[in-house]
Amino acid sequence: MPYLSFSLKYRPRRFDDVVGQEHVAKTLKNALTHDRLAHAYLFTGPRGTGKTSTARILAAALNCIEGPTPEPCGVCDMCLAITQGNAMDTIEIDAASTRGIQDMRDLLEKVKFTPAQGQYKIYILDEAHQLTPEANNALLKTLEEPPRHVVFLLLTTEAHKIMPTILSRCQHFEFRAITMADIARSLRRIAEQEQVEVDDAALMAIAQAAEGGMRDAQSIFDQVVAYADGPIDLQLVHDVLGVTDQELLSSITEQIIAADITGCFASVDQAVSEGKDLVRLAEHLTVYFRDLLRIQVVGDAASGLSTTADPTEAMRAQARSLGAPRLLQAIRALAELQGQLKHSSQQALLVEISLAQLCVPSQHQTEQTAPPSISSAPTNAVGSDTVAAPKQHPPRPHPAPPPTASATPKKASRPVTSKAVRESAPPPSPQSIVAADSDLSLATLTDHWPTMYDELKRMGHMPIGGILRDGTPVALQGNVITIGFLAQFHLNKIENEYKSIVEQAAERLYARPLKIQCRLFDNAEQLRAAIQAEPTTASPVRPEQTGPAATAENQAADPAHPKPEPPPGNNATADTPESAKSAEHTPMTPDQAVEQTLSLFEGSVEVTDTSDEETD
Repeated sequence: MPYLSFSLKYRPRRFDDVVGQEHVAKTLKNALTHDRLAHAYLFTGPRGTGKTSTARILAAALNCIEGPTPEPCGVCDMCLAITQGNAMDTIEIDAASTRGIQDMRDLLEKVKFTPAQGQYKIYILDEAHQLTPEANNALLKTLEEPPRHVVFLLLTTEAHKIMPTILSRCQHFEFRAITMADIARSLRRIAEQEQVEVDDAALMAIAQAAEGGMRDAQSIFDQVVAYADGPIDLQLVHDVLGVTDQELLSSITEQIIAADITGCFASVDQAVSEGKDLVRLAEHLTVYFRDLLRIQVVGDAASGLSTTADPTEAMRAQARSLGAPRLLQAIRALAELQGQLKHSSQQALLVEISLAQLCVPSQHQTEQTAPPSISSAPTNAVGSDTVAAPKQHPPRPHPAPPPTASATPKKASRPVTSKAVRESAPPPSPQSIVAADSDLSLATLTDHWPTMYDELKRMGHMPIGGILRDGTPVALQGNVITIGFLAQFHLNKIENEYKSIVEQAAERLYARPLKIQCRLFDNAEQLRAAIQAEPTTASPVRPEQTGPAATAENQAADPAHPKPEPPPGNNATADTPESAKSAEHTPMTPDQAVEQTLSLFEGSVEVTDTSDEETD
């Protein structure tokens, strides 16, 4: 006897054998028991969920020698003929190839003839959604009032394409995707009958790859059994399917928790060297984070996990470490990454950038859902004498922004206390970084550039702030800011869609109307060179002051001196050695600006912390 694949050998023969479709099986069995049989049925649902098998079982139940019966015997001539596909009174039609008006006319001519062997003539139309409109219209009358000996069974995977006039004439049964647990149990029964040794984790991996289809799961299991020379374990299944194993997903998650960007890059290199599909890697990592989110939210009662049957202790620890807000942000980022990977020739680069961005501490993310506390609130304030740098990074000088005339006495009146920290909150409209009558230099603009992200977030445009993180100010001429980009996509978004919003945010922060123009650089070296070529100070941007006064001040600025003049209004503090030292050092060097643009190095973590401090 020739070899039969698992999908044919273990095809259901009774209603009770159909896995995961108890609602359909029970309804049809009751209809057969109580003689409430309809003349037309419509079976819809994903592939491999039992539509054709159920149609054949119903045909056998109607024409069985003991029928109509809810339990066909499976041994009579009619049952065997239906199982083998050669029953004269069970006509299976592929509507994908037999779909025209003439084909339907021929079918309708044969409908009026009585069955040759059984009690009913059953027409099974597979892929019924592919019938032409003319063929559907020709079928309407017969489908509504067929002969008493005819039963129509229409099968399709795309119910939305079925004409409403056809749908209203049928009893509609929706076949559901089969759960991973049901698929694994069915494969376990097959393994026992085939005397195959396989562990539960391998069966769960096959069930996950089947995506709710029993036929797909049986075919994959058949392939794995043919590949294996002995017991089947999880690693062997991963080798056959080329999927991302659980260990790699867990390792990447640990690296994200530890902000280990180098480790994330090594994991991507490992996946590429092993020939894994990076699109599938992003999909599997998204599903893994989804499972962590369910564990974090539901706890030990979490069910319906996709990557494992039961949550492990390592997954519980990872879920606690990341928290729900950061998991939600990671899932969104990875979902966007999947769409980008399908249209990119630089897949490894996109994956590395996304993982590096996920490694950044999630202080911005947690601010949206968790109220600020004393332990987590920044300890510095604008205008204060002391600034607490993050413990995990070497300290950098942060020059205090020039205060306005109204804000200076208030800020200098008393030191920051715990009560002041508790009561601090982002105001609806922030105070300007510089006074309206003071100069604005490229150094000041670069120093406070991360504040733009927070201002856009405060304005309700967080995605625009995310795009602007990949831009770096490279020039300031008059009231025009030139932003450099390495990605054409981000440049187009800012230039064509969000330019006015960015200009509005800049005007709110720097107390003057500013214009934005974008420039694309081929590589990081060109961007770095453009930043280094610009002078440390730019022409004063004073929309309200022109004429001799402005000319005198411009002449006072000597480009030969490396130390820029402090902005007007900085009174006594501008003459102190500390302020001079602070003004001499630019908080973000060109290298750090490039690193922030690519979000690949630890500098991005430091800049994010600085942004939080300055915003508060």
